[in-house]
Amino acid sequence: MQTPCRKCSGTGYLPQYNHIDGGKCFPCSGTGYISSQSAEIIPSSYSEDQFHKTIIMKEKQEELALLRSLMKETFKKLDDVFHQLNTLQSNHSEFGSTNEYTEYIIKSKALENKKREYQKQINEIQNQVEAIQRNFD
Repeated sequence: MQTPCRKCSGTGYLPQYNHIDGGKCFPCSGTGYISSQSAEIIPSSYSEDQFHKTIIMKEKQEELALLRSLMKETFKKLDDVFHQLNTLQSNHSEFGSTNEYTEYIIKSKALENKKREYQKQINEIQNQVEAIQRNFD
């Protein structure tokens, strides 16, 4: 039994989250349908309303788990950028030439941009988690 995903209305795509994994819907993994596992956990005696509430709850739990996993990965990337910045700064206390200084500035700016990008992604994920938790009833 395939049930269209309620999060993406069966499209498998959420344009408002295009910046995260290309907008792929996490509850249905981009297929547009909830997994058969989700359908199997629901007793056949459930009314249609109970069925949909259970599916929605399962989708929210799966989405939260995926968002938390994505946040953990992003924190690791951010930590790596901090490490790279610290290493770059400690290795360039004295510059032998203008080219070395220019290279240092270019690398520093690129790492700072990555840092801001990851921090923004973390904030967006946290906002999504909070929105799901607020609507979790």
